[in-house]
Amino acid sequence: YFIQSNLSMRLLVALCCCLFGTPLADVYLGNPRGSNNRLNEQSATRTNGNRLFDSQNNARGGYNTGDKHSTAAGNDHTKQYAMQYYASGPTAGEASKLVIEWTNQHGCGNQGTTHKTNCNVVFQMMCQNQGEASDYPTGQGNGNTDVMERNFYMRDGTDTNTQNYNQGTEQEWTSDDFNVKNQAYNNRMDGNYKNVQTARGLHETVWWYDMCRYRSNNKGLYIADQNLGTGSLKYVGSERTRQNNNGNRRGYECPEERDHYPYWAPTHQSDMMDKYQTTPWIDIAYLTGNMSDCDRVSQGTENRVPKFRCVMPEQSSRTYGRAITKESCELEGGCTFENVNYGGADFTSMIVESFDECIEKCSESEQCKAVTMNTDTKRCYLKTKPDGNTKRFENHAISANKRCFGAKGGTWVEFYGFLEIISAANNEAQCNTYKATDQRNKIAWMPLRSDKPNDKYCVVQAPEPKCEKAPFTRVNHLGNSADTDGEASRVEVDMPYFPSGAAKRCTLRLRYNITTDEFDNYGTDRRHNNFPDQGVISPVEQDPTIDVSGGESKPLRLAMNTNQYGRTFQDRTHMFKVLPRTSGMAGKILHNLNVRGKRGNIVQTFPAVEYDFIPNNLTMSASDMLHIQWTGSNTHNNGNDGGDGQTGDAGEGTAGTDRHNFLQMLKSDLNYPMPYEQTTFWDSVESVNHPQTSAMDLAIGYATSGYYCGYQSASGDMCTANDRVTSNKAAMQQQLNNAPASYFGHVLKFKKGGEFVYICTRNNNFTNRSQKGVLKVTE
Repeated sequence: YFIQSNLSMRLLVALCCCLFGTPLADVYLGNPRGSNNRLNEQSATRTNGNRLFDSQNNARGGYNTGDKHSTAAGNDHTKQYAMQYYASGPTAGEASKLVIEWTNQHGCGNQGTTHKTNCNVVFQMMCQNQGEASDYPTGQGNGNTDVMERNFYMRDGTDTNTQNYNQGTEQEWTSDDFNVKNQAYNNRMDGNYKNVQTARGLHETVWWYDMCRYRSNNKGLYIADQNLGTGSLKYVGSERTRQNNNGNRRGYECPEERDHYPYWAPTHQSDMMDKYQTTPWIDIAYLTGNMSDCDRVSQGTENRVPKFRCVMPEQSSRTYGRAITKESCELEGGCTFENVNYGGADFTSMIVESFDECIEKCSESEQCKAVTMNTDTKRCYLKTKPDGNTKRFENHAISANKRCFGAKGGTWVEFYGFLEIISAANNEAQCNTYKATDQRNKIAWMPLRSDKPNDKYCVVQAPEPKCEKAPFTRVNHLGNSADTDGEASRVEVDMPYFPSGAAKRCTLRLRYNITTDEFDNYGTDRRHNNFPDQGVISPVEQDPTIDVSGGESKPLRLAMNTNQYGRTFQDRTHMFKVLPRTSGMAGKILHNLNVRGKRGNIVQTFPAVEYDFIPNNLTMSASDMLHIQWTGSNTHNNGNDGGDGQTGDAGEGTAGTDRHNFLQMLKSDLNYPMPYEQTTFWDSVESVNHPQTSAMDLAIGYATSGYYCGYQSASGDMCTANDRVTSNKAAMQQQLNNAPASYFGHVLKFKKGGEFVYICTRNNNFTNRSQKGVLKVTE
């Protein structure tokens, strides 16, 4: 198929090449911390690379979920810690700034004449309403509420296994009896919904994956010489791509959507608005080596550009169709069947390879009024004489002597992306009150889908994603960029603004896509796939040989894997929260200061990094705010030292644990913090979210990672009597072993400017690792 309308932009992601054999490391998020499919493993490697998504990365990468306390959360999700960022406000002057940092092995960006790969890096978020603590699914009950919560509540989980899935069979679409098809689908999906496990992680939904698997793959794509095969449905669905040619499943991710951007179908996770208002994938930033890509992103982003998919007629229990074009969709649908003697003047026929090709033949013919196919003989029949009001109806593929008659086909429906739905706005006038103050998003009283024009909501659509040049990095290197002042690859983004004021829970994903110039990234499509019998040779072939001997027939073999031309690598964060701003934050920019890295030395942590603050050199205005926060794990256990340089648990304090604190220093080339009495930082700041907190309380909270929240018995509105220095609480261990692994901290505002140097006393170890930072606050 050559998809028109919303697919006409071609594929920005003609994904990556890899000439280097099996990769050792590929792309890893450092801040926010990327999971690489880890959860809480007490080992150097992850347990399950298929847990939530396909990373294509080494099993050693990634960070565990955060722990709230000094002990591991284990099977208790309430003891996990999710990072909590404040949202942006409605104007550019109220941005919540987050530095995203990552490393990518195979290079990116251009520097002068240096150009070895074409690349882009895509950042997206999927969010939903945080809701109440009671919304977190519990147990495996089969009641509607229990099943709904398990299927839609995004979570890290406490179990490293992949969610369950029972795949459909061809009976669900080939049966002549419509009731049989519906019953087969209903029974299977009822089991799938009930079999989603509470303890396992969830991002995408089983509904989304089943729709992906049922939907036909895009036959206009370049697949080189790869054979995609077929699954249990006996045709190629969207779970099979050049990169994922065996149809493997990772979580409920859709492989075709993962491998291509912008995707041509909507990424809504449900056919209806679920309780939590789960968003489609929201584009945050697009970084590229070719800035002309920005126009394509603008034309294809789901933030603002509607996407189409085929919606089945009411008589179908399955609401999603196989078709990916309007013409095929209108042929697809429920059918009644009649015996028919094929042949005669009313039919034309031909031999085809698949029923999709049979549909395509009908789409290309103005005379075709109906289509059917004998799957035994592979003969496609096009009926040229209409039966009453019959128009182009399709029965999928059926056995001999039957045809589709008189049923309504599918509807090609436009779906609109959204950042949130403001449920408090019940009419257009109320919606317009939100619209009047929002200078970031697009807000409109509108439907979410074109086939239900009267079902209108106050829809918030995110702004177009940030598009800028990708930082230059060299190939075969997980290191720093020449474009980021010697730091790892970074981009600063604004957190979204949610005008409803609701708290959200989100995950952020990074997709790193690369290819080379062996072929035109935008002009190469199915016409260039390898069909030697038709005289078409793919621009790249699997492990080809070349003759460099001037006809002496002394060939050399190249290492080329065509399912990696191009290729997508991925990482995702654990779940984090986006909090609504308080009134004291209005009109101000907020900077997030966090911690990256994990326990171990530079070799033991690879492909992650050692501890450091991020950003560790920040310049900001005294009129801005600063949120200092970190998270850590109690299960980062890399094993005992095996003498190989990779195993071992170098670091301070209890093995396998992350701990951090924040104390002021005099200068960055020193390693002793200043006594509290000599500090200048704490008297220069005030807590915005807890304004009663004294300067000493702030210093104590940050020095002890929240083990003590303050000093005097009457200070601090966030401080209970049992958590003060003056309480009878057990003494804090000097290396923070009994302190919390994570600390939410405070949002600070400045009373005056200055330059402040700070240190983490637990991890800073001269000649082994440095964890220091510099903060410059200008008046």
